[in-house]
Amino acid sequence: RALFELPNGSNVGVLLAQRQSLERSADRNLVVGVDGALRGRGNLLLTGFAMVSLTGAGARPTAEAAVGPGTGQSGEFADKPAPGVGAELSWRGLLLRPQLRYAYYHPQLRADLGFLRRVGIHEAVGVLAIEPRLQRRRVERVTISLESGVVAGVDPGRLLDAYGLAEATLRWSI
Repeated sequence: RALFELPNGSNVGVLLAQRQSLERSADRNLVVGVDGALRGRGNLLLTGFAMVSLTGAGARPTAEAAVGPGTGQSGEFADKPAPGVGAELSWRGLLLRPQLRYAYYHPQLRADLGFLRRVGIHEAVGVLAIEPRLQRRRVERVTISLESGVVAGVDPGRLLDAYGLAEATLRWSI
């Protein structure tokens, strides 16, 4: 992992991870990725990542492959790039902090030395945090967060999951 700091608090990073079996040369997994953060004028922040994995034909199946057909690396998918990309745009204001996130993970994407929660999906999330800073009677601030997200299959028209979340946090000094 290498991280390069840029002006205004922005940064760019690169990552390389490889797993290679000592017994079988075709049992391997390589992941290359880049990520970064761009801090714009004022309170705007854009973060993103892109990665690609290459998995050999002899790679052992993942846990997901054991429960579903077509999720292992073999035949037509061996040594072919499987991408993953994502971005988040957020406004870091004192009172309002909205965020929009999007990610796509190819069905054959594997990161044997890392963690991917779910592959073969498009994921979109919207968050709105409202945080009045009261500074009265030992109450420092109240945070109210509203979040909603959807997960679609590789075909974006196939909805797999949707959720909504609301939470409130009270911070005070003792």
